[in-house]
Amino acid sequence: MREGRSRAGLQDVAQLAGVGVATVDRVLNERGNVSPTTARRVIEAARQLDLKRVLPRPYMRRVRIEVLLAQPDAPFVARLI
Repeated sequence: MREGRSRAGLQDVAQLAGVGVATVDRVLNERGNVSPTTARRVIEAARQLDLKRVLPRPYMRRVRIEVLLAQPDAPFVARLI
């Protein structure tokens, strides 16, 4: 961390991870275009610096899908459920 600052910033994470600030931004904001290996390095660097941001959790994300069925009793639909 630079002197006079109490919190880690994107530049600090970038320096520790050995990447550019834009790469850190892409990883932390889930913009893509970053290799999984690089993304892991950035996330680990952010954790080491105790960066106070919500870090992506790609493997623990839940997705909710709602479906409206016109004929829920149809045999095809019954096999899907």
